[in-house]
Amino acid sequence: MKMHLSNLPAGTDESDVRSLVEQYGEVDSIELLGESDSDNLESLVALREQDRAVVDKLAEKINGLNWKGTKIRAKVLLFQGDDDPADS
Repeated sequence: MKMHLSNLPAGTDESDVRSLVEQYGEVDSIELLGESDSDNLESLVALREQDRAVVDKLAEKINGLNWKGTKIRAKVLLFQGDDDPADS
């Protein structure tokens, strides 16, 4: 299951995101979206946990967290890849 993180501080790299998220759950992969020096840096985090309720709780813990001077936004992605009904 994937979680979207936004409002990451400029200069954030994959190891920073991993350190943040692994406090709450196991990470399979991380994809940074945007330029590392951007104020609008985002990340997609693939989590090992597949249970929706557990991932929702994880996102709740991270959402609103003041991290490195910014308030992180986290949300669980409802559709991933081929699961998106808009593609039908």
